[in-house]
Parts: sequence; structure tokens; C-alpha cells
Amino acid sequence: MDVEAKEELILQATGYKAKHTMLYVDCFSVVLATLRTLAVTREKECTSFEKELTIGCTLISDGEKIMNTKQLHINCSLSPFSGLPAVDGKNYSSNDFHSEILVIVFSCNHCPYVQAYEERMMAFQNEYASKGVQLVAINSNDEVNYPEDNFESMVKRAKLRNFNFIYLRDENQTVAESFGATHTPQFFVFDTARKLCYSGKFDDNWKDAQAVKEHYLRDAVDALLAGNEVNVKETYSIGCTIKWR
Repeated sequence: MDVEAKEELILQATGYKAKHTMLYVDCFSVVLATLRTLAVTREKECTSFEKELTIGCTLISDGEKIMNTKQLHINCSLSPFSGLPAVDGKNYSSNDFHSEILVIVFSCNHCPYVQAYEERMMAFQNEYASKGVQLVAINSNDEVNYPEDNFESMVKRAKLRNFNFIYLRDENQTVAESFGATHTPQFFVFDTARKLCYSGKFDDNWKDAQAVKEHYLRDAVDALLAGNEVNVKETYSIGCTIKWR
């Protein structure tokens, strides 16, 4: 099992984000088994926090222990951001978006999961824009090791695919960290009061849009537009991990 696969298992088991993690192979199975038995309590308050895990073997991340990112939970307020450059040549802040419902998706250029959802994302924006919904994509990937995700490539990708949504660059990765984002694509839905009402995946089949059975994002937005509570508030995001510096 490679390092990225191990990071993914740890993330799914506990919510911990491992950054460039190197795990001793001989203790990994013990670590994973331990993680799976932990009862990870989610914070009730909408505040950032860090959890540090110490087990009977060493988890190394460039000499540091695994720490999780700040996490944005359901009913928490939108994490503010400002001055993010967009492919349309403008800079945007979180308070520039005045739609009834705001959907933030952490995205990028190179991830095959994102590419598989681009048509669905554009179709979503086209269908819901007139209903007071705005989709905004943010690319936070490291551009040094992933030059295909730099701003110039974002502009080219947006023109090539004719994106109908705003596409922002989070170069210093602070926005992704403030959201607790882990994957691309990963969606966050905010209501009129800019409280988080849904986070997770777009639907249940990234490979085949025709085989989708659960439309998580659409169902969440439809519920909010109808004045109802979202039924499924959280799902696991399936995609590429955000490429941290």
C-alpha cells in the first residue's frame, strides 16, 4: 500500500489529514486498527481546533506528528476569504457573493475526478443560477509539484471547457485550511445566512453520470430552496487529495 493510500485510510477513519505522511509499514496495520476504534467526537462549537494523536509507534510527516486541519462543521458560518484572483481577471472576496445559496467547491485542473464532474458542475450552475444559487470553484493545490494547477493553466482550462462558474486561486492554501477541505472535488453548501448546510460529494457515481442514484448536492440545494431542512448533511468526498505544500 502506498503512502497516499494510507493517508486516505487514516482520513476516512478519523478525519485526520496526513500531509506528505511517511508511515512505518510494520506498524501501519496497528495504527489503522487503533484509529478505527477511536471515538472521534466532533466539536459542537464552530471553532477551529487541533487533535494530536499519539500511538505506540511513530507517525512521521516531515518530522511532525499528524495534525488535522481546522474543520468547518454543519451550521458553522462561511469562513471568510478575500482577494482571491479569478480566471475572469477579477479578484473576489467571500462577501462579493450575494446569491440566496452559495456553493463552494474545492477543485483543480488535473484531478480525473474533477474532470469527470466538470460537465455536471456546469449543468448545475446553468440550471440553478436563475433560482438564486451560485457555484464558486477554488483551486488550492500546490503549483510547484503540480504545475498543471497553476493560475495560468486555470485560465486555459476555464476557456477550453467554457466554465460558467467563477474559478478562484487559493495560492497560499489558507482558504482550504479554513474550510478543512481535503479532496477535489469537495462541495460546501451555505444558506442565505451563510451557514453550512451540506458538505461532501456531488453525487454517488463519479464515473457515470447516467448511473447516479443519489444526487446529494442537488437534493441539499432543493431542500433549502423549498425552505426545508437538508436530509443528508454530510457525505465522504471521493476524489484526489488536495496537494499541500
